[in-house]
Amino acid sequence: MLDDIKNAGDAISLSVVIGATMDVLPSIALVLTVIWTGMRIIEGSYKFYKWAKSNRH
Repeated sequence: MLDDIKNAGDAISLSVVIGATMDVLPSIALVLTVIWTGMRIIEGSYKFYKWAKSNRH
């Protein structure tokens, strides 16, 4: 369920980037998309760090 919400957020994020670059949406949408994408990158980095640390032994 949570992954479905994240995937929907990613799809909306991509749509906003395309729309913002085509001057269809206001700049605030682009800012919110950058924030969302940054949160996803940080989340993925944290999961990778935990995985790499657990496999180090």
